Amino acid sequence: MLSHPSVGVFLTHSGWNSVIESISFGIAMPGWPYFVDQFLNCRFVKDVWKIGMDFEGVVVDEYRLVSREEVEKGVRRIMECEEARQRVLKLKEVTVKAVSSGGSSFRNLNKFIQDITRIAISVKG
Repeated sequence: MLSHPSVGVFLTHSGWNSVIESISFGIAMPGWPYFVDQFLNCRFVKDVWKIGMDFEGVVVDEYRLVSREEVEKGVRRIMECEEARQRVLKLKEVTVKAVSSGGSSFRNLNKFIQDITRIAISVKG
């Protein structure tokens, strides 16, 4: 779905898989984290990589509530942010290169497979 040309942003809970998938398709993301690593991932998206944003919201009875107006404003803001769009497209290039034949992720996965195969053979052996 993220590869469809009409997708402008991906409103995500900022789980690691969602963040990686969004980057790999070059889609900026407003984050709406809920628990565990999602808050840290959202901060990286917003403050480190600068390819997204989060919502302010208000805390009511331990829940962070975000109004529909805030969501609309945030989605519009990130869709209109050319800097975020350019940065996420650059990260997409890096990601595609890493998983392509000879890339760092490609090599590391192959090494992992070789190591596991070697260990499995020695255990059988």
